[in-house]
Amino acid sequence: MKARAPRGAERLLFLGVDGGQTKTVAAIATARGEVIGAGVAGPANHIHQRGGESRMRRAVTGSVKAAAKMAGLRRLDFASAYMAMTGGAKLAKQVLGEIAKCGRVKAEGDTPAALASVTLGKPGVVVIAGTGSVAFGIAPSGKQAVAGGWGYIMGDEGSGYRIALDAINACTRAVDGRASKTALAQAILAHFRARDLAHLHRLIYSGRLSRPRIASAAAVVAAVAAKDATARAILARAGRELALAAATVIKKLRLEKEDVVVGLVGGVFKAGEPLLTPFRRELLRHAPKARIRRPVLPPVLACVLLAMREAGLRPGVLVIGNLRAGAARVEGAVSRGSRGTR
Repeated sequence: MKARAPRGAERLLFLGVDGGQTKTVAAIATARGEVIGAGVAGPANHIHQRGGESRMRRAVTGSVKAAAKMAGLRRLDFASAYMAMTGGAKLAKQVLGEIAKCGRVKAEGDTPAALASVTLGKPGVVVIAGTGSVAFGIAPSGKQAVAGGWGYIMGDEGSGYRIALDAINACTRAVDGRASKTALAQAILAHFRARDLAHLHRLIYSGRLSRPRIASAAAVVAAVAAKDATARAILARAGRELALAAATVIKKLRLEKEDVVVGLVGGVFKAGEPLLTPFRRELLRHAPKARIRRPVLPPVLACVLLAMREAGLRPGVLVIGNLRAGAARVEGAVSRGSRGTR
């Protein structure tokens, strides 16, 4: 029997906020899943660093108000809100409470929303590989497990940041004569507009290059992989590390012999087959029945979906379809917002 929304639900609004290491995105949708507003602001992570709390406040406030402006809302009044944050979930919830009225608010890490972007709320495993990396899963029993997510100093194997560092390290080894020459050297220097590795050294150690900016060089590694063995080796190692994280979660959930969905979320997976082929081989070695899937929804719209569930709604095919259609509006807002923050 088809679930019916509570009376008056069509007038309710739902907010999703996806706070990451590179940007924070907010989206507002109706109970029918129609996306009426989206906004983007700066990163919302590492709140314990100097200026971290202020950065979080700007990220949450800026993204939500930008989404409300697009939606033409004078009052920030939501039936429910769900916030997926790479850090500082408690502070994010507090900040939202200061600027908006919400019937319910749930704020937690970004992994459940990333999983929901693939499975739409069903059990499974997700590997997130952007600036950082982590694997997370939920079993049919409700049990949860995680592997990775230790940050750029203690972990983040397979992440864009780690791939970029490995590439830069390959360049320094090559110029020293400790390793073979690599096409990465010229490509990396061009990416950072550095004259030479000594110039790049100064840019990095002076703090002029942020972690997301450094991580962006992962795309350079993917671009030269077809003609450079060193780049291919770096991507293959990253793929195996990400698969190992997924396999570890699967083992913790005792799903090794099950038909488990494994979602791939994050820009690192745009590297293509040089990374994906080693990933698949390593994953299937541990979980032969695993099914690799891409996201159905952007993370922020998965947050909207989870906000609806928090309010007691059970979004069906129509709502999911409308949310998927709204992805273009979110992408447009992110594109415009990214240009505005350069």
